[in-house]
Amino acid sequence: IPAGHEAYLLDQGFLPGHPVGLYIDNVLIRKLTASTSGYVTDMISPSKLKLPPGNHVLQLKSMLFTATRSFVSG
Repeated sequence: IPAGHEAYLLDQGFLPGHPVGLYIDNVLIRKLTASTSGYVTDMISPSKLKLPPGNHVLQLKSMLFTATRSFVSG
């Protein structure tokens, strides 16, 4: 994610209406709720989250599974 920019997060396959934890580098950022279709969405802003430039690990943790993705912030 370039410095000063935001990225749109979209993932699917979660239990509809259930909580999903959004973690970056093993720190809980916020709790999301899966839509009635099992999707979660959010905006990720490295500057607002005060993430240092470099590699980061994003995880979406639900009751059934954890989705893990890597990203680079600038």
